[in-house]
Amino acid sequence: MVARYVGSVVLAVAFSAVSSHVLGQSLPPGSVAPQLRTAESAKAEARASFDRGITLFDNGAYDAALVEFQRARRLFPTRSASRNAELALRKLHRFDEALDIVEELLRESSLSDAERRGLVHELHELTAVVGTLAVGCAESDAAVLINGIERGKTPLPRPIRMSAGTHVVRVFKEGFLPYETRVEVAGQENATVSATLHAFMQGGRLAVSEDRGAAVHVVVDGIVTGTTPWEGTLPVGPHTVWLKGDGDVGSPPASIDVALNRLSKLSLVSEPVPCALRVEPTPVNARVALDGVDVGSGVFRGSLRCGGHVVELAAPGFLPTKKTLSLSKDIPFVFTDSLDRDPNSALFRAANPSRVTFDLRAGVPTGASLGGSLAGGSQGPVLGLAVQAGAGYQLGSGFGLSLDVGFLTVGQSINQRSASAFPIGLAPQPGEVRDELGLSGPMLGVSLALERGERVVWSGRLGAGAFLGSWSDVRSGAFTTAGGLAYAVPAVTERGEARFAYLNPEVRIGLRLSKHIVAQVGIQALALLNTSSATWSDSKPFLAGQCPSPDIRACAGLAGYGASKVVGTSLLALPLIGVRYEL
Repeated sequence: MVARYVGSVVLAVAFSAVSSHVLGQSLPPGSVAPQLRTAESAKAEARASFDRGITLFDNGAYDAALVEFQRARRLFPTRSASRNAELALRKLHRFDEALDIVEELLRESSLSDAERRGLVHELHELTAVVGTLAVGCAESDAAVLINGIERGKTPLPRPIRMSAGTHVVRVFKEGFLPYETRVEVAGQENATVSATLHAFMQGGRLAVSEDRGAAVHVVVDGIVTGTTPWEGTLPVGPHTVWLKGDGDVGSPPASIDVALNRLSKLSLVSEPVPCALRVEPTPVNARVALDGVDVGSGVFRGSLRCGGHVVELAAPGFLPTKKTLSLSKDIPFVFTDSLDRDPNSALFRAANPSRVTFDLRAGVPTGASLGGSLAGGSQGPVLGLAVQAGAGYQLGSGFGLSLDVGFLTVGQSINQRSASAFPIGLAPQPGEVRDELGLSGPMLGVSLALERGERVVWSGRLGAGAFLGSWSDVRSGAFTTAGGLAYAVPAVTERGEARFAYLNPEVRIGLRLSKHIVAQVGIQALALLNTSSATWSDSKPFLAGQCPSPDIRACAGLAGYGASKVVGTSLLALPLIGVRYEL
């Protein structure tokens, strides 16, 4: 929960401290009021940003909220603004930056014991999901960019703290071909990257100037290379250039081709570019283009003109995407998108080769009824056990075919069901019966599947086949004769063949434990479609209670329950757990 009331209190206390400090200094006549007005203005702007951040955070716009909280911290530092910035960073999975804020807060001496304990708890949580990345390079003074943000020049004084996850590392130095790689950093892991820069043999010169002669920073391929007017040597080919000045002054990205052994000239106009955009593609090495200009791979963060812009993402092995965005000055825009795998890509097929799969799953089927005509009474739930195994072949595209075998056993109790006994030659006798139904047997079928994901694996399946089992009904009852005599009927069992067609659509989610093993959980809907007559036939008649003689041949004392359909078409829910082995 973002801090609200506390933010107001801390802000007021901080302002009081600043005001007292300003008023207590020896200042020239007439200078106190302007400084006080400056502090009041900073407080008001900080509070406005703080309130906007609260609203944005509550609406789930965490990146935009972070910008407002960080602005409030710069204008008028408060503990609440720092706490809220840390919460926004956690929502954005930028755990290393959140850890920096927590450590900064812990250095404050005015914390209460409860606040300090809470911050220490968060410190331990964040430390578990933050690692370090050491970037080494034999060439000195090479710029190191991680996820599109420059983190210093080689040699770096110390490893860089990074949130757990995948990151893009780029090392650049004028006169050398840029080095780029993707690295995975786990929590509490010390990862390393050794960058090797190769001097390019063929290059050209690029001269960049600002149209009106202003001195602003020149950014080439995401790296600040100098100040206008700037000239340097670059590899032959396309490059992206933009200007960055103070505040929101800059220029939109522009593309230029550097020719071999020639000087290419580019003149850009610096102007207000007040709208902020952050692009976070998945995969992290996807190329990002803005309005047709390639601005590099991975996370892009920059300022643009307000209004409409086109963002394009592309990566080897993935389908490209294009989206139109509308930027406004007041709300920083965060664009996140995950590219879909291209099943026709050679890279995709190489990373996802066709394979033979073996599945083993078990679950507890449940439902409301086994679908017969035994209505009424107190019906218990259908419960049982199912074991399924499959052997299949999966294509690199994710489609697969499997042959499935399994065993299903389910049962249901029906108590106090109203029924009649039918003595031979006499009127029916009312009463109640109890049924213990059972259904068990093997299942044979095939299934089609579609799978997506690498570490976390999602799949959908549709199976069909035959259930070749048997049914059973253990039935007992209590009836009353026409003369008012109550009698009980001991349990009688009938059995028969049960032939069903089945359909079992299913969804699963799996976690890859190793190259060959995936643990899975899922839910299956098992529809049993009755294709045979599973009917109670009174094959074992019972003795009705009205016969006065022990010799049942001396009277019409035999009775039956009458024909009834025991099981029929039914629908069961089947939660599953299992494991899959891939060759």
